[in-house]
Amino acid sequence: ASDVYKRQMVEAKVVNASLTGLCLELEKPIKPKTKMWLHRDEHGDPIEARVVWCRGIKGSGKYQAGVTYLSDKEALKS
Repeated sequence: ASDVYKRQMVEAKVVNASLTGLCLELEKPIKPKTKMWLHRDEHGDPIEARVVWCRGIKGSGKYQAGVTYLSDKEALKS
């Protein structure tokens, strides 16, 4: 049996950014340890990242997720 890898494009709002990761605002929750590619419209190539935590935003029906970069950290410094 083989695993089917789901690919899904999700829009997110960046709440906070650092050299090691981002805090994102999402419409739906995402599981910690989920790997993803972050596509940044004005900042070049996609960056590989992993979800560290995800929690609901009280009273909003939205979620925040903390992600850490897995690749290309040096490119983010420019």
